[in-house]
Amino acid sequence: MLRIGTDDPTGRYTAFGEIYEHDVVDLDNPERGLLFRWCIDGHWKLILPKDGKNPELYDLSTDPAEKTNVAAANFSRVSELTKMNNVWWIRTGGHSLQP
Repeated sequence: MLRIGTDDPTGRYTAFGEIYEHDVVDLDNPERGLLFRWCIDGHWKLILPKDGKNPELYDLSTDPAEKTNVAAANFSRVSELTKMNNVWWIRTGGHSLQP
């Protein structure tokens, strides 16, 4: 995992990933089927839709089942995690599926 995030007292690294359509749209360019990018930093989980609209933020320490989206009440945390996710995406060249 790529260490980009803030220092976490649990000692965990920030985890990043993507969610794709079930059927591959284009084998040569799998990112065409990208639905979401996500990251977990400490107890926060951010889910970013492909279009960047309506991000979801969950506080996993109080909501491990991810039932309450707290993005609207935590704009600065959404912004911080979005920036971290974008740095990761750029570092992988948007091709994190390729070795």
